[in-house]
Amino acid sequence: MTSIQKDGVKKPLIALIIGDPAGIGPEITLKALSSTVNAGKYNPVLVGNYNSSIELANKWKPHLNLIKVDRPEKITKITAENAIPFVDISYNEALIPVGRVSGDAGVVAYRSIKETFDLFKQGFLDGAAMAPISKEALQKAGLGFLSEFELFSSLANVSTVRAIVKCGSLFRSTVVGHVPFREIPGLLTTKKIVNTASSLFSMMHRFGIQKPRLAIAALNPHAGEGGLLGDEEKRVIEPAVSILVKNGIDAQGPFPADTLLVHARRDEFQGIVFLYHDQGNIAFKAANFGENVLIYSGIPYTITSVGHGTAFDIAGKGIANPHNYIEAINVAVRLLTENE
Repeated sequence: MTSIQKDGVKKPLIALIIGDPAGIGPEITLKALSSTVNAGKYNPVLVGNYNSSIELANKWKPHLNLIKVDRPEKITKITAENAIPFVDISYNEALIPVGRVSGDAGVVAYRSIKETFDLFKQGFLDGAAMAPISKEALQKAGLGFLSEFELFSSLANVSTVRAIVKCGSLFRSTVVGHVPFREIPGLLTTKKIVNTASSLFSMMHRFGIQKPRLAIAALNPHAGEGGLLGDEEKRVIEPAVSILVKNGIDAQGPFPADTLLVHARRDEFQGIVFLYHDQGNIAFKAANFGENVLIYSGIPYTITSVGHGTAFDIAGKGIANPHNYIEAINVAVRLLTENE
């Protein structure tokens, strides 16, 4: 680890990626930083547009000692001096309208993420926690990425990046992500279900859950009603469950998706594999909005993020709640300090 020793204790260097600068990212980053830095569990490094953020910091969190970094080699020195390094993503902030989607904001978000990956590759970081980005802004930036998943995949040179979502003691993952609904059945394969469940299983191991029980969701209502409402359960999902069991993973299913969370909250399962984006998000966000933390798997770095969006409607008003970002930082700290 790149951890810096202060007061006799090694603390990981964690980048706080400000995300989309037109949303609530700058605000919740500063609030989360203010709430967590004094706990002494990690050393923060901010990554984003300095000028726009320092204006907010002076307004809301003037006690934060933020020092702009012009060379990454200075990160360690600034941290050792009890200041907070700020890696500046220079951009004309006048081109970024607060509270609105824009390609310029998408460029800043992209460059912030790219800079973070560069810092990882150069050995200047141990982990990162990311404020929300706008997929629409990222696409308007014209860089060829639909979401952070494709961007992470490109920057890390890996084929597939997934998100494991942690909500308290429950974990979930999704087979098919951000695609039009009509494309979902054609994208579901036995192999993808097996790979998603295996990734979820491995991540749960990192949290000390040695023998997690996984539930695999069905695609169709009532798990297909024996084929009356669709054959994907028997044709695609059941073979995946069989493979997982043969591989030593305690997986069961397919189960009707509308009651899976109920069973999981009774501790019948610790992890759930949902088949598509809204199938899992609706259940978890309705029950636990603001508690879901994304952990990206498939990349060689520890990166977490919040489970909510950019909230353009309240951006710049000073009323955004940083709780979810604080939890994302805490999860990153836990992964880095409990798994050395």
